[in-house]
Amino acid sequence: MKTSLKLVMLTALIFGSGCSHAKNGSESANIMIDMKNAKDWCAGRYTIKIPSTAQSFAGGDKFNSFLIKSKLGANASDLNKAYELIVKEYTNSISKIDLNPPEKKVGSKTVRIFAAKGGTIKGAPSDLYAFILDRNVLFTLNIPYMPDKKQIVLDELDFIISGLSARNSNVIPKEKGVCITNGFIKDDGSKFRRSTHTIAFLDKAHPSVRISLQVDAVSQQLPDLITRTENNLKRDGIAHITKTSFKTIRKGEKQQSAGDKLNGLEWLSTAPMKGQNGVIATWEHGGTAKKSFDPAVKFDFDSGYDGNNIQTSSLNENESIKAYEQILNTIRKF
Repeated sequence: MKTSLKLVMLTALIFGSGCSHAKNGSESANIMIDMKNAKDWCAGRYTIKIPSTAQSFAGGDKFNSFLIKSKLGANASDLNKAYELIVKEYTNSISKIDLNPPEKKVGSKTVRIFAAKGGTIKGAPSDLYAFILDRNVLFTLNIPYMPDKKQIVLDELDFIISGLSARNSNVIPKEKGVCITNGFIKDDGSKFRRSTHTIAFLDKAHPSVRISLQVDAVSQQLPDLITRTENNLKRDGIAHITKTSFKTIRKGEKQQSAGDKLNGLEWLSTAPMKGQNGVIATWEHGGTAKKSFDPAVKFDFDSGYDGNNIQTSSLNENESIKAYEQILNTIRKF
């Protein structure tokens, strides 16, 4: 799992934009985040409740090395256009087409597969693409592969296609498997498959608030959140800057008080803004390597987002921490 180094990124932004420190208690009207009408979302094998005023603005999925993207409101014409665009890229004298079978139906899904090698570099991989239309969602899968791994890749593609289905974002599956953006892959977990899934949100009612969840089924145990963050700060040579620019509110062990009561580590710091300061809060459960049903999960709550000329936090420090803890305690496996 990648380190949540928002500390590093915000430091760079502050020094690049000339933002100054400010005392808490600005003129902004603080309105607590309302969790009464929170909506269910899922990523990988975890669910989380997000305030109804928040909207998803970004996400990403990688399942057993397959990069997966999706498009809502799609139809057969969109599938054909996406397929033809890729084919056009490889329609030249130096590319070699490896696979280009006819369109096929797999249950309710329409599937088109294409694979080719671009260029003449010896030892370079081929690229496999799969376009899968289920209801009104078009999924595009992509993976590079070497000739000796071709059959392994095709077998895995068949597994994904057979288990893939379109999904309303706020519907939590009842079967075992992994949530992806706008979809679900049925997977009983009997075979470990490395995967990474991310969803991120902006809160319309609280413009300075960003929320994200990242789930990683890892093949090897990584250093914990605090160790990893401290090492990266030292590596980048800015540990001394973060100590003076960002006040650590608290860091250390943190167990959920609800949800699955997962053990984890947290790091909470102030996020300096021109007006009222925000809070950067990160919590991580490290998971268990090569264990399908215990993936690592990282939750970020940032009330100090300063994009779009936002100059003051929508929440004060206490409100930010309370909102972080409320959402944290909704995280659970499904």
